[in-house]
Amino acid sequence: MHFIGQNNVCKKFCEENDGLNYYEFDKKPINDLIPDNEYIIYKCIDGCDTNEEGYKFQLPNGSKQCYKECPSNYPYKSELENLCFDNCLKSPNYKFSLPDENGYKCVEKCPENSEYKYWGQNKKCIKDCKDLGDTPIANYNNECVAKCDFNSQYPYELDGTCVDTCDKIGAAIEQKRFSKADYKCRASCDKDNEYLINDNECTTQCDFFTLKIETEERKCVEYCPEEYKFYYQN
Repeated sequence: MHFIGQNNVCKKFCEENDGLNYYEFDKKPINDLIPDNEYIIYKCIDGCDTNEEGYKFQLPNGSKQCYKECPSNYPYKSELENLCFDNCLKSPNYKFSLPDENGYKCVEKCPENSEYKYWGQNKKCIKDCKDLGDTPIANYNNECVAKCDFNSQYPYELDGTCVDTCDKIGAAIEQKRFSKADYKCRASCDKDNEYLINDNECTTQCDFFTLKIETEERKCVEYCPEEYKFYYQN
């Protein structure tokens, strides 16, 4: 291994006393006629983030090598930290992995205006929560979760997305009903096993009376209406 110092002087290593204690690492062809025959250069410089030739990336292990692009064993680059990682989760500040033309770059958050705006437990930015596999996954503020959190601001699941209310227009049909059993929005309550309560909630048992009208959903009511004033006890 040979290093090139000031005035193109060959050295055994870059010396700290001349201020050039970092070095560029790159591979270049020996000549244009044999492009696959390469040699490695080690050029002494004063710092990875101060040189003008683009060798700004370092490994997080304290190495003095400076890279133009992150090596294959450390393919995740943090451009704002000038560091290469084997996983963005190891970055102090930029733990999300966003695909780019050379692999991945570490970012603070998956960008909202990008096609890769969703992310899962490993914080890799993806196009759709369905890309994580066959397990049912819901989108909670662009985070892919196993299910919507019943105690959160967005407890209901509408077409795979956590929402604040089911009173929205779904992908195909209007879905205003939900059940506390799963908090999934639906078009109507189960006609054989559920009753409508509080305008939009489906339940399997009523506290007072049940109202069954052939042309409408079965409902829970506190009092039987005048036209259906007769009732029987089970």
